[in-house]
Amino acid sequence: MSILSAKSYAKINLFLYIIGKREDGYHDIYTLFLPIDIHDILTIERADKLEFRSSNSTLQLNDDNIIIKTDMILRNEYGLDVNYSIHLDKHIPIGAGLGGGSSNAATYLKLVNNDSSLNLSDEQMVSIMARVGSDTVFFLDPKPKLGYARGEVLEGIDINVELFLLIINPNIFISTKEVYSSSTLQLTDFKTIDSIRESRISSYREIMQLMHNDLERVVLETNSIIKDIIEELNSYDINSKALMSGSGSTIFSVYSSKESRDKAVTYISNIYPDFYIKETSVILE
Repeated sequence: MSILSAKSYAKINLFLYIIGKREDGYHDIYTLFLPIDIHDILTIERADKLEFRSSNSTLQLNDDNIIIKTDMILRNEYGLDVNYSIHLDKHIPIGAGLGGGSSNAATYLKLVNNDSSLNLSDEQMVSIMARVGSDTVFFLDPKPKLGYARGEVLEGIDINVELFLLIINPNIFISTKEVYSSSTLQLTDFKTIDSIRESRISSYREIMQLMHNDLERVVLETNSIIKDIIEELNSYDINSKALMSGSGSTIFSVYSSKESRDKAVTYISNIYPDFYIKETSVILE
């Protein structure tokens, strides 16, 4: 019996602007997705019944599981008649703004499409992913991309800058729904940021100038520890910049060299020894 396995990569949002509220209850955004080399490992094997196991015991086979939601769509609407035993080796923090769940769903969809006789087109896979999450479509082909609408409308962008990142998560779960529904969330007029739309980013300075997150201010109002981490990282190295990714609670800090990044990892690990801290890089190809 064949076993299929694939890496399920995380992402950061180098910038994230909230453009407006949609009639469907979601928000229109403008963002730059960057895949990073932190990843889960998803494995599937044909089985007599649908099974799900994870190294993170909080993830279960239920209707809230985005992988199971994807499986149900395939089963109910696309004729999937094969059951899978699914194992998720989880390394991406949950509820952290790194897109772990969305990445897992897209990875599962691609594995099942390869193993089964569904022969889904790219358009069909995009449609399925857009239904289960707002940033899931990006993970069907995780390369640097500009994201529009809910994040499912994507445009490729060329980044010719090697980036070294520090990722820190204070083990806090932040509800994306609550952040977006906050009365203090301020929208950005797209016309004021349209000038940053470039087909190529070729310098570290450009990266630093682009970093922004409209959701960060909302989260910092009620999460002082995230504010403290950002201030600590920014004060430690004035040639780097720290920013919250997505709706949080992960903070990433960018560096122009591996040496600078590694020193920052040592520094921040001594201050927050119990937090999730990891060095990583942007996947450019």
